[in-house]
Amino acid sequence: MKNREKKFKINIYAIVVGLILAIYAISVIGSLLWGVLTSLKYRTDFMDNLLGLPNMEIWEKKGGNIFTNYTSLFSALEKDFEKTFHQGWNLDIPTVNKSHVDFFGFTLNTLLYAGGSAFFGALAPCIMGYMCSKFKYKFSGIIYGFVLLKMVMPMIGNTTAVITLMRRFCIYDTIWGMWIKNLTFENTYFLIFYAFFSGVSDTYAEAAQLDGASYFRVMFTIYIPLAIKTFSTIFLLQFVAMYNDYNTSLLYIPTHPTLAYAVLIFGGQHNSGANVPFNFAAAMALAMPMVIVFVIFKNKLMGNISVGGVKE
Repeated sequence: MKNREKKFKINIYAIVVGLILAIYAISVIGSLLWGVLTSLKYRTDFMDNLLGLPNMEIWEKKGGNIFTNYTSLFSALEKDFEKTFHQGWNLDIPTVNKSHVDFFGFTLNTLLYAGGSAFFGALAPCIMGYMCSKFKYKFSGIIYGFVLLKMVMPMIGNTTAVITLMRRFCIYDTIWGMWIKNLTFENTYFLIFYAFFSGVSDTYAEAAQLDGASYFRVMFTIYIPLAIKTFSTIFLLQFVAMYNDYNTSLLYIPTHPTLAYAVLIFGGQHNSGANVPFNFAAAMALAMPMVIVFVIFKNKLMGNISVGGVKE
């Protein structure tokens, strides 16, 4: 009798949790679909038809179609950018950077910035996490403590110092300079990799070293491949965050604008209610690549992390 009551309670909890997750999923998917439909409407159609389907008759009268907002967006995404700043150790020589960017330029800048920065932002904590977990020296403990201290200390107001440092090293307003800026390990991802590699058996390294493998070969051909799912997930998390980040483009790479910065530009230029569909078209153009990435790689990137291969 007690077992039946326990199973009944578990079933009730499962149903409640399932309903909550279903409602949440419907709200997210519904919002996305509403955004897509809004981006296909004419500006007056949106004001009169907030939740309905696009009115094709209005588009026909205006001589367009439901994709006019997107074609107008692609043609409008062509701008000149110019920035004057000082760089070098004396900061006396002015540098003028100019660029002419279209839609493909925005896309290329986004992929180079977000992809490269996310890769190096995952590689640095991966390597340091491995080294600190597998080489138990005093310096490893110092690094571990430094990361913990760095995480609890507030780092507010350091943007000016970072920009000045990047200008002195002549890497300001460059994509590869952003890769260097994000090549850091003092974050939560270091602790994730540290915990992962601490749970991997040392038998891997011992067997490989008996066959003559060096420390670097053991790390890059055995241990890091074991952490590929963790690495991929952290890479994806950072890529999504940087893909949607416009502040960095404004501050650090002003003449290499990203798609997020382009959406910010159009949000400021078309901020009246009559231009809401155009703004949604810009937002959907930014969001859809991320949706496609999740659909394609969701099974690989969100799979369970498992470690095995050694028979104890």
